[in-house]
Amino acid sequence: MNKFISYPSIEQYRNVIRNVKNITQFVKLDENGEAVFNRNAELPKIQFEGTVKLHGTNASVCGNKDGDIWAQSRNNIITPENDNAGFAKFVESNKNYFKDIINILLEAYPDYQTVVIFGEWCGAGIQKNVGIS
Repeated sequence: MNKFISYPSIEQYRNVIRNVKNITQFVKLDENGEAVFNRNAELPKIQFEGTVKLHGTNASVCGNKDGDIWAQSRNNIITPENDNAGFAKFVESNKNYFKDIINILLEAYPDYQTVVIFGEWCGAGIQKNVGIS
């Protein structure tokens, strides 16, 4: 059965830094339940990897143990008849390829019933005034 699976939130770099500081500098909760921080505590050095924004459209391919394969935009299941920038047509025309990948992942993770491969669909005509085409 095709079920929509939403794309998770991606935190901005500034939020990651704020969270690391709060976790590192947290001392305790006071008698009123308010957080107490040691703002002089030494902060860890973290390695962070960012990526370039592609300015495409969010897209995903989903598959399950029943052999179903479907395409999604950020907010909906899409079909070749109700498409998002041609992505559903692309998935449909490459269904066997995606089915093979989904089956490999389902075999590697036998406890999972469904696999979702999220990505960015970009190229000519996807977004106006961007360099990827």
